[in-house]
Amino acid sequence: METLGFRRFGLKGLQNQRFPELHVSMSRVAKAPSKELVRAHRERRRAAGRVLVNTDLPAELVEAIDRLKEARGVRGRTPIIEEALRVYIETQQGT
Repeated sequence: METLGFRRFGLKGLQNQRFPELHVSMSRVAKAPSKELVRAHRERRRAAGRVLVNTDLPAELVEAIDRLKEARGVRGRTPIIEEALRVYIETQQGT
């Protein structure tokens, strides 16, 4: 007994044999980065003196950072956060 009954309808599988233009490609074109690539990227960042910091922030603060990011035309939040921390630290050390 065939579970899906393809042969009963003259089909050889999930692809429609009568209409090849309807065939679906199942290739994996966009593969996720391998663990090795991620490890190598993180190692290069560490070698450049960077330290990964992970934190939770209030949504309204992230929204404000994103508005600044868009206004300045930068791709990520990092430059905005770095500048804000530098200004804060300089202000605190100056008092």
